[in-house]
Amino acid sequence: MSRLSELGKTARLARVGDRVDFVVTLGSSPSESSGRLERQTRGGIVAIREYRDARCDQVAEALALTLDLALEPEAAPAQQAASSPAGPSVAAMAAHAGAAPVARSSEGAAVPALETGADAAGASAASGAVSRSALALGAQASVTTGIAPGAVPGGALFVEGHAGGAWLASWRGSLFGAHRESAAQQREIGVLLVGGRVEGCPLELRRDPIAFSPCLGLDAGLLRATGPRALGATDAGFWGAVAAHGRVAAALGEGVSLELQVGGLVPLVRYEMGTQDGSAAWFRTRAVGFAASVGAAWRIP
Repeated sequence: MSRLSELGKTARLARVGDRVDFVVTLGSSPSESSGRLERQTRGGIVAIREYRDARCDQVAEALALTLDLALEPEAAPAQQAASSPAGPSVAAMAAHAGAAPVARSSEGAAVPALETGADAAGASAASGAVSRSALALGAQASVTTGIAPGAVPGGALFVEGHAGGAWLASWRGSLFGAHRESAAQQREIGVLLVGGRVEGCPLELRRDPIAFSPCLGLDAGLLRATGPRALGATDAGFWGAVAAHGRVAAALGEGVSLELQVGGLVPLVRYEMGTQDGSAAWFRTRAVGFAASVGAAWRIP
């Protein structure tokens, strides 16, 4: 990382949840030192470069120079030749138009060579896209106001993915349900809400191990209300709402995180709950409701 810094590139060790641009393995044995650089090409192939030398600092130098050239594929060929490490123990860079480039280590083992030109320029973006597209499965326990006389407890199951785009950092799809009987004007009203939500988060603010995301969502489902048991009247209608909330997630370990979500929702259709003839209304869904939830997510490798 120090050598990359001298070459004008910034790098740091990845943490849980970070996008991984490349993987470097560097180590020594009593007889020699070796290193490996792994990146993903735009074509979806993992390209590997391996180096071996008696000195570890020479291997680190070769890896840093190779990565520097890969990040700036437009560098002049003369500049590339001048910066290539000397010595037969270092794998040679080879790339020919229309041919599959191959690099060989001092032991003669063939390994894929890092692509140059446009493929190398897109390797970092391709690698980031793949690493951030990992899915997560999770569950939430929630409480919602505005859809019934009292706060309604519920839960949800969701699948989440990282988009890594300029306008969309992550997306989520969920199935939810909520139910409660509560009183309005001394009348017991049972409310059941089931449906699904799609949402997107335009950005993610991260300070490991904490991440914050503002998100927008759209609900669609069914809202059913049941009147006092003596009357036995039940009615149901379409439920639609626009949701906006903030989510704070804390990474606990490899692929596991806890989250807290707080926000509001605006129903697209508001319903009155009252007598069948409409002569009396005991409750009407609010123009703005509020929701809070806690949950956990498990990332799929």
